[in-house]
Amino acid sequence: MALVASALLGVAIAAAAAAGWQSLATALIGLTTTLALLAFMQLRRRLSVQIKDLAKRFDAAQDRILGSVENEGRIAADRQGSLAAGQRRLAGDVTKIQREQTAETDALLQLFREFEPRAPMPSARTRWAMDPTGLLEVLFLIGRKQPKVVLELGSGTSSI
Repeated sequence: MALVASALLGVAIAAAAAAGWQSLATALIGLTTTLALLAFMQLRRRLSVQIKDLAKRFDAAQDRILGSVENEGRIAADRQGSLAAGQRRLAGDVTKIQREQTAETDALLQLFREFEPRAPMPSARTRWAMDPTGLLEVLFLIGRKQPKVVLELGSGTSSI
């Protein structure tokens, strides 16, 4: 629409200049310039509004992205904390198992100093078998109390 109006004004300016109406041609040039300036100002206003809208959208998107990054950072920190806690528990469990194995080995060595089996000992690693620490305690109880009768209901290491 504006392009058609500009073309018509251009034709009118040319016709007025050709007809010798210099003042009309000058007035039409002034009108064209004023309309161009108004159109430019309107365009600038629209662009300014659109730029502000784009800036708001950009800021909102940037805030969402930063929020997501911060959230992922918190999740990663939580995972790292859980992993570190798991590693500490595991290290504690390993230390406990090592101490228990050392105690069982010590008890087994003490047991064989006091008692020499006539046949190979069954494994004490089964769920129901008495461990060397328990066997050593039974041996010392029997030695200290010296009972006349011992009732033993088993068929593994404690029976031997």
